[in-house]
Amino acid sequence: MSIDEGSIEKKANGFDLKVFGVVLDDAKSAEEIPPNRTATLDEIESLCKFIGGFQYWSLLNEDCKKAVISFLDYRTRCKLEKCSKDDFMCVSTSSIHVHKIEIKDSAQAHYINDLKRDSVLVRVQFTEENKPGDSFQVVFSQLGDDTQIKWRLQDRGSTARYASSFLYRRDPKFRSVLLKDCYYYEESVKFAEKWLKKCFCRVSRLVVEMSEIPDISSEIKLLPTCSRVRLSSSDEQVLWWWLRKLPEYVDDLGLVCPTDTFVSPEFMSIPQITNAKQFSFWCDAALTDEEFLSLKATELGFDPARITDGALNEFLKRWSRGDGPCNFKSIVLWSHKERNEQKVLEGLYSRSWESGFETEDGVKRFVSDFYQNCGLGTCYQVFSSVESYESLTVYFSDERFGVYGTGKRRQELDGTMYTEYNIP
Repeated sequence: MSIDEGSIEKKANGFDLKVFGVVLDDAKSAEEIPPNRTATLDEIESLCKFIGGFQYWSLLNEDCKKAVISFLDYRTRCKLEKCSKDDFMCVSTSSIHVHKIEIKDSAQAHYINDLKRDSVLVRVQFTEENKPGDSFQVVFSQLGDDTQIKWRLQDRGSTARYASSFLYRRDPKFRSVLLKDCYYYEESVKFAEKWLKKCFCRVSRLVVEMSEIPDISSEIKLLPTCSRVRLSSSDEQVLWWWLRKLPEYVDDLGLVCPTDTFVSPEFMSIPQITNAKQFSFWCDAALTDEEFLSLKATELGFDPARITDGALNEFLKRWSRGDGPCNFKSIVLWSHKERNEQKVLEGLYSRSWESGFETEDGVKRFVSDFYQNCGLGTCYQVFSSVESYESLTVYFSDERFGVYGTGKRRQELDGTMYTEYNIP
């Protein structure tokens, strides 16, 4: 079964996932295999293993079949569901593992610089390793009253390409379908939600770069296993729309807004932000000192930063007495604001790198690597009052302020304690 280039009419219940699955299955390699070529031993063994593994397929009950299907890749599922009506129903109701979903519109994804009109890219990645064939991506755009869905046919051994390769006008290896009387922005989100439902909403990573809220009745209320998220939008309400779908505890949360956007204090107090283990915020946020100190993240980044010197001093004091975030790694405040070094370090046991720290044995290589990664600046080592072998590097420069957990307690084989310095 195949679908010719051109258009299909939108069904009553929206875009049919099976259509795209069939097209993926029919995609040919740019380098055709000669029909009379002798099969290799590996190909023969693979074929025998595949056939042998399914010789008792018809004897399995539905639960056993679903257990087997859960280990199949997407392309094999597409082949299996065409064998019979029962197989189609079994495959369509079985969860598929999806590691990552990306939704990016051309207004936000500035690196897609060859798009001729507004569009949205949806990318589905099945595995964390992202091996060749483990992902696909499509582009949604508006054609009059209709939505065009376009994707580039890839070599079977190639890795995924980004949106620019999909719309390369002179490349004939692409296909498209047309959905009648619908808005491309809404259809792109519906398509992404269909894939979220295919994996029972158990996706690990989510990347959203969108400029508006889709006018749809979302069926996705919670993404319980989504732990790494990056959201980008010039509209705070778009960030709200997606953040509400996340669990209250995430491992890595990144928010990106234009620098002239002011995010409200109410937004900064939601649990998805305050409980994040790693939090990066590229926005001119109206963040108070109290809100900053309430964050539990081990890695923090803000751009630009409105945090006062007093709040930074309080953060360092809390860490020094053992009340800071567990396994703290870093804070980076991107700002040209001049910091008062004395006020930031007041009441702390600290040592300037220029006082001889840079030349000590076992430290020279660390100092060189630090300057190479962070750039030249004024550095101090701040020591813990409860663990003498633990310390932080406080970094001042014209472009940013940083705090890094660089000094860690280590033990020799003979029991001798020492401090090991590394960039987190």
